[in-house]
Amino acid sequence: MSSNLVVALDANVLVPIVACDLLLTAFERGLFDPVVSTLVPEEVERSLLVDFPSLDATAVRFRVASMEDALKDQLIEPTDWMVPSSINTKDHHVVEAAVMGEAAAIVTNDIDLRSQVAAALPIAAQSLDEFGIGLLRSSPESFSLLIDQLVAKRVRRPVSRGEMMQSLAAHIPTAIRMLKEEMTGP
Repeated sequence: MSSNLVVALDANVLVPIVACDLLLTAFERGLFDPVVSTLVPEEVERSLLVDFPSLDATAVRFRVASMEDALKDQLIEPTDWMVPSSINTKDHHVVEAAVMGEAAAIVTNDIDLRSQVAAALPIAAQSLDEFGIGLLRSSPESFSLLIDQLVAKRVRRPVSRGEMMQSLAAHIPTAIRMLKEEMTGP
């Protein structure tokens, strides 16, 4: 099942494990189709190894390899496409993947990149929370089932739905608040 909503993902939304799992599970459920630069997994690995030196390097590499496997048909090799000069050089590959993959949006928590894209390209630029709000609004039932699936995946260290929502709230606070309000009613 494919939603036909194509979205480019920046590395910074794939570094936190729960955010990455949310995105990959939403993709598996057909809620959107990601496009990802082939350089993004390298960025995720580098970020995890540098920013979280206590993480086991073998486990990090396994996680990144698993992410690459899940996204194998979604990876786009950057070319020499001319990215507007107003876009940070370090983010050219993300923008290239978005353009080459005909993405409707780039999901990034980089405020500067979102501003640069908004000013230079006809592609929406959203934070992970904004993207989560869009997923929730497009299908509250599917979004709720997505959270249930994330809970069901936690078998080595089980978590409750409330704990999962609390973990997700660190990355998609508005979407989780809206879901809680919908669940409890006015």
